[in-house]
Amino acid sequence: MRTSIYDEAPQILKEFLGYMETVKGKSEHTVEEYYLDLRTFFRYIKQSEHLVSEQTEFQDITISDVNIELIRTITLTKVYEYMNFLRTDRQNKATSRSARSPAYGLFLSI
Repeated sequence: MRTSIYDEAPQILKEFLGYMETVKGKSEHTVEEYYLDLRTFFRYIKQSEHLVSEQTEFQDITISDVNIELIRTITLTKVYEYMNFLRTDRQNKATSRSARSPAYGLFLSI
């Protein structure tokens, strides 16, 4: 797992990604895609929960402070809202949305 792309990642996310690559045997590319998808997901969560200033640009939202307490607050409804955000705001088609769901689905299940 390359470290530079994961510099902003909180420890819990680094551990999950390491697990996916080492134990589950996912490719480096797949793990990088999981990270990028999860980074977008946590940015959305922080924005939707008003944990960042309204003036903060989406791509500037840091996820370095994501912790287990925040993760425990994420409900299935929030995941569905995120999927809707991908459809409406990001114009992701159904295939793109379903390709992204394994990353946060797996992460939130641990």
